[in-house]
Amino acid sequence: MEWGVPLPIVVLVVHALPGEGSAMAMEDAQQTRMVQRELTRRSVDTSKVDVRVIHGVCYLRGTISKLHTHPEVDLEHEAEIIRKVLRQQLGLRDVVWEVEMVH
Repeated sequence: MEWGVPLPIVVLVVHALPGEGSAMAMEDAQQTRMVQRELTRRSVDTSKVDVRVIHGVCYLRGTISKLHTHPEVDLEHEAEIIRKVLRQQLGLRDVVWEVEMVH
């Protein structure tokens, strides 16, 4: 073998085939959008709530507060309705509620 002769470089390109992992990720993304839509249907400010769905488990973190246009809203009652509605959604296995209410 001579050291002055360059060896050919072989590049192997591997494409991931759509499988269970990517299907789960797509389903989680769809569920995340559904949860975000449900939050906007309530008369509370949920702009500071982070929504993540991972393997069918919905994680909500952040704060909710009253909207200026709906000062009469009972935040605890609205939070309970949101949790109840989300727990009834097909495709969500659990709801982890880490949301504080700012009065």
